[in-house]
Parts: sequence; C-alpha cells; structure tokens
Amino acid sequence: MADPVGTTRRIELEDAARTITRARDLLVREHAVKRLNDRDASLWSVHQEVQRQIEDSLGWLGVAEPMAAVWPELVEFRDGLRQDGFTHAVLLGMGGSSLISILWTKTFQPGPEALTLQVLDSTDPEVVLHLGEQLPLGRTLFMVASKSGTTTEPNAFHRYYWKLMEDAGQDPRSSFVAITDPGTSLAAEADRGGWRHVFLNPPDIGGRYSALSLFGLLPACLMDLDGPAILAAARAMREDLRQDGAENPALELGAILGGAVQGGRDKVTLLCTPRLSAFATWLEQLLAESTGKSGTGIVPVAESSTAAPSVYGQDRLLVRIRLADEPDDGSSFMEALRGHPRVEFSLGSVTDLGAEFLRWEAATALAGRVLGINPFDQPNVQESKDNTRDMLKVVEDEGRLPDVEGAPGLHATSPALGPLLSGWLSGIEPGSYVAIMAYLPYGPSVDEGLHALQLLLRDRLRVAVTSGYGPRFLHSTGQMHKGGPASGRYLQLTAAAERMKGLPVPGSPYTFNTLIQAQAAGDLKALVGRGRPVMTVNLGGNPGAGLELVLNALRDVLPG
Repeated sequence: MADPVGTTRRIELEDAARTITRARDLLVREHAVKRLNDRDASLWSVHQEVQRQIEDSLGWLGVAEPMAAVWPELVEFRDGLRQDGFTHAVLLGMGGSSLISILWTKTFQPGPEALTLQVLDSTDPEVVLHLGEQLPLGRTLFMVASKSGTTTEPNAFHRYYWKLMEDAGQDPRSSFVAITDPGTSLAAEADRGGWRHVFLNPPDIGGRYSALSLFGLLPACLMDLDGPAILAAARAMREDLRQDGAENPALELGAILGGAVQGGRDKVTLLCTPRLSAFATWLEQLLAESTGKSGTGIVPVAESSTAAPSVYGQDRLLVRIRLADEPDDGSSFMEALRGHPRVEFSLGSVTDLGAEFLRWEAATALAGRVLGINPFDQPNVQESKDNTRDMLKVVEDEGRLPDVEGAPGLHATSPALGPLLSGWLSGIEPGSYVAIMAYLPYGPSVDEGLHALQLLLRDRLRVAVTSGYGPRFLHSTGQMHKGGPASGRYLQLTAAAERMKGLPVPGSPYTFNTLIQAQAAGDLKALVGRGRPVMTVNLGGNPGAGLELVLNALRDVLPG
C-alpha cells in the first residue's frame, strides 16, 4: 500500500489480527477519526476537567499550515544571525524539544546556509563543561527551549552559559533566544533581559507533539533544512487524516498499536535503518509518555541491530522503518519472523518524515482511546520532578543527598556484582522487559558499552531491553516505567559525582554533579515507591570502564 506523500507500507497482522480488528472496529464505531479532527475531547474522557486539558493539547493537528506561513520569518532570522557572524547554535532543552533537534542533526544533511547545530539535554557535568569548551562564544546562539518556562534542565543550562559568556567579557543578550509558551516566566525573563528574540509557540501543543511547531522548526531552519518540503508532507498527511473509515492512516496504525497491546504484544520493536535511528528515539517518547499509564501502555523498544528470530517472544510487534534509497537488508529478517505481527514503512524521501510525525502522533492519540487512557498527560513525569526538587532541598538544608532505601545497589568493582545481578534477574518471565537507565555522560565509549549491554541482556534473557540516558528519559520512557505495565526490571547506572570538580549551577546552592545525582535518586525513589524491581550500580570515575565490568559480570553469570 502507498500513501500520497510517497511512503509505502506493508502490514502482516498474523495472530494479532483478532484484537487489532476489534480495536479498529471500536474506532470506526465511535467515529474516532471525525472526533479527533473535531477536537472532541470526550473521545478520551467523560470528566470535564480532563476534557479541558485535552482540548488544550490538540494544536498539533493543524500546526503545519500556520508554520508554513511563519517559515520565511525564520529564514530571515537565520540570515540575520549569519550577517552578525554567528556560526553555531545550541538547543538547550529536554524531552520533545531536544529529541526533534537530535533527529535533525542525525538524519538530515545541513544546507549551505546552515549554522552548526548541537543539542544539550544532559545535566552530567562532563557533558555541560565539554560543550562550553568547544563552542565559539560570541558566535553561538543559545536556544532555551521550555514549554512551561520552568523546566529545571534548560533553565540550569541557560544560567551556566550566560555566566560563561559574562566571565569571558561578552554580553550574552544577543546570543540567547527563548522558545516557550506565551505568558511563561521564561518569556518574561527574556523580554526583561533584552534577549535577542522570544519565540512564542502555540500553547495548545505538548512537548512530545511539538516536532512541527517552533520547537522543531527553528532548529531545522538554522540547519537550513527544506522546511517547506517537510511541512508540505505534513499538510498532505493532514488531508489524508481527514478521511473517515478504516483506511485512514492514523486509524489503521492506531488500531494496530492499541490492538496489539490488548493481545499481549505491547513491546513495539522499532527497527529503523541507521539513518532513521533518531526517529526511533523520537518515537520512544511519543509512544511511552503518551500511553504508559494506568498500568497499561505501549513499551517502545528501539533496536539498532537484530537478533536470532528465537529471541523475539510473543510480546513483540515489529515495526521496520527505512528510506527507499537505503539498502533493503532487513527484509529477510522480517520474513524470518513470520508469525509475529509486522509493519513495514518505506519513506520515499527524508522530508516525508514531516508526514510521519503527524501519522504517528494521530495514531498514538487513537491508540490511547483503544487503551482507555488519556494520551496527553504525563502524571508520573511530575512525580520524579517533585522527588528531585525534594532531594535538592535536602542538599540545600543539610549539604548532602538523602539515601534512598529499598533497592539493591553496589559499586561496579564489587566482587558481589555478578551474583547480585544474577539473583536480581533470576526468574524473569517471558513478556517482561529490562530498562537500562544511564545517568552517564554520553559519548562514543559509553554509547558502545550501553549498546553492548542492551544486546547481551536481550540475547541471553530473550526479553525486550530498552536503554536511555538520564535525565533525558525521565521526560519520555520514564512515564512508562512508573505508570505503565508492571513488567519491567530497572537497572540504574550512575557515575561517581566526585570524578570531576564540582560544576556550579549559577544562582543555585548545588552543582551539576549534584543535580544529576538528585535526578537519579528522585527517579529511584519513584520506582521503589511503586514496587518496581530496581537495582543501582555505580560505575565509578570511568563510566566506560565501569560498563565493561558490568558486561563481564553478566557474561559470567547469564546462560549463553
């Protein structure tokens, strides 16, 4: 089957056909597509207060049209930056605002008028410090991105790089812009402080649905991407989404996603080809944060390399996404997995991602109806935020982080590491999953170690394994960890806070070293409080070497 935007799709429902057909019939019977297009919040809730919140979260449906009109203004802004000598831009954000910019940088080739775009969404002091050391201050634009204007991480980043410029004898005001909702404290601060510009996003768009809003399009424009083509693809998909009936692209996919969960296949395994790997990460947040609540949800599993067919259990729905001009080296693997429900998308062009953003957003919203949940809130994300705030208050009052009881934890150098990991993983059942939660500095050695750990656990245990960096995942899969199905085991990896000199968060009584430790502790407290089986391992002063110790310990104790 083909979409007008140039994407072809192949669908094999296999033994999930019954529950997927039932989900499709529910959506058709309830006129779900029409009600979605009419922004009828009663599709998801009968409670008026919840309905009002949902109504204020559906602006993404029609955002491509006004953004196409705004695009020339963004180009004019970029041209002004280049005339003023700017060569670099950094997105300071978290969650949806950072993941879409990561997708741009990993998926698209920058245009001839591009600034070099980088993204910061880690509070690890090593990452924050290293970025500041490599940026050409005075020629770098800092984009502080926060829908609420109060998000801890981008506000800490803003204060750090603002002071870094001041310490270098430079005026930061012309180097900072805000991307936020109207009326936020960030917008007020930027106006009051004389920042270069304040970009006010439509307030009825949530973070994980914001790819085609200013949060995504300003960074895309600074990279000199083909915004009109991306938005044209989205507008074409928007027209397709208006059609009623089972062939609607969003209803078709939403029924597959929701129906698969109802049939026990809740591990949506995203097998994106290398150039689209960042799209899988973007989808992780959309799916997990939208549906992982009330004890149910879609568990997205991004896998960059495949395993033997026998590794994949009866809890898997396989989704393969590729570009048409990439080698078709995964078709034989998908064929070998006959018996598992499989969906394959082949995009005609990278700009067709504009349509895919909208397809998956609408499909996720409809899957939420199938599962009986509100896909536009994130109650357990706030829980970890509150815990982090409480942890930092103790630091301010007592000068130390409080201990979190209720979870086994030890150092990677401990001789008990292997036996403790073995005992913690013993008895893991089919249909479970393991979540690797890495509060570590991202970089090649850590990336490779985490990838190896994910594959080792997957292949030896024959269960789905997810992996994510903290605090990034707190704004995405973290919702699912606490609110989703109680089928996970959670491995928290941290680095020694004292491995480097404390990096102050200006205006705060704590350092970035403490902040990331508090975020890990707050997340741990939330998991323990919900009875989730979690274990912590401190990798010490060299996270790459610590990961190797964990890998070796697991190789020794897990069956081959």
